[in-house]
Amino acid sequence: MSLPQIDTIAWVPCPAVFEVGEFALVPRSNSLGVLEVKSFYYDPPKFEAALEPGRIRSVTELLEEEMRNGLGADIFGLGVICLRQANQGPGNLEELRNSGRAVVLVRSEGRQKRTSGEGHLSPGLHDGDHN
Repeated sequence: MSLPQIDTIAWVPCPAVFEVGEFALVPRSNSLGVLEVKSFYYDPPKFEAALEPGRIRSVTELLEEEMRNGLGADIFGLGVICLRQANQGPGNLEELRNSGRAVVLVRSEGRQKRTSGEGHLSPGLHDGDHN
């Protein structure tokens, strides 16, 4: 089994197995959630695969039911697209956004850019790309 590369890990502040600069090997038991961050929506299948619930469960700690219920979610993974350009295909981004598993920070429509003032990391998430 290969070790997955993850953009950002929310982890319990314990020493990593190995850490150099911004790179760290973190035990699964310390990993509480992940962010998949992309500057653009340039590879929809890869982005969507990174957010598959099975993949996220495989790299994050299995929280007790009481804690999951208190936090309002079963898994803790979020995709972040920094800039979505008008000519980029939708893939399943709308479905991911509607289910609270992805956000778009800035949407470009030609020369105009629309920024999000509502993005937050919680269930029922809304971002600046909704009409």
